[in-house]
This record gives sequence, C-alpha cells and structure tokens, in this order.
Amino acid sequence: MIEPGGADRAALLVGFARGLEDALAGLLGPHGFTIHRVGTVADAVTLLAATPAHLVVASGRCPAASVVRLVAALGEPRTARVLVMLAGRDVEAERRYREAGLKHIMTMPVTVAEILRVGGMAEDPPRAGHAQ
Repeated sequence: MIEPGGADRAALLVGFARGLEDALAGLLGPHGFTIHRVGTVADAVTLLAATPAHLVVASGRCPAASVVRLVAALGEPRTARVLVMLAGRDVEAERRYREAGLKHIMTMPVTVAEILRVGGMAEDPPRAGHAQ
C-alpha cells in the first residue's frame, strides 16, 4: 500500500500491526515522506527492487536474519537506512539484532525527530496542510 506524501523521500514500513503502522505513517507523512507499507520482509525486498526508499523501518517482530537479508538486498552504495523498531525495552531482541550486524535499533515510544535523526535525515518542517 502506498500513501503519497507529495515528497521526494520514501519510507517503507515493514511488518507492523495496522495501528502502529498508521501512527508511524502519521509521524513521517507530514515530513515529506511517501509511505509504503508491506507485511513481510520478503514483500519489502520485492518492493525495493522496483521502488527505492530512503528510510526502511522494520518491526521488531521481523526476525533479525530476515532484516539482514533486507539490508543485503539494498546493495551498495546503500541509499536507504534500515531501522528496527522494538515495541518496548527488550535487551535480548536488541542483542540479537546487534549480533546480526544491525546498528539502528530504536525502542518505542519515539518521536519523529528521533526517527529522522537515527535515520540519518535532517529534520524538515511539516509540509503545508499537515498537522504535526
């Protein structure tokens, strides 16, 4: 599912429950992101082959090995940063992701400023007509 944000940036949300996905889309959309949503890492790899993204946010429900495959599928030079978003503090899950080589792991709740900072993107003001 694609939600246009009138932007030159795209964000891909992978494996989130619908309510959380909606919340993340609501945070990123006003900052100029077109939002893409997929249910699995396999679907994300397929979508990324055809549609580049600047930011990929994977749910902590996605297995670490799958997210590593997703990062590998992006190739080099990589134009997207991959973040893993954990639903709450989970030392064991964070350890698994880090051991798998993933560096950008966040624990909810998060702000849009934190997502953009960890995602390596300058904070842009919300676009006209969008509430923050």
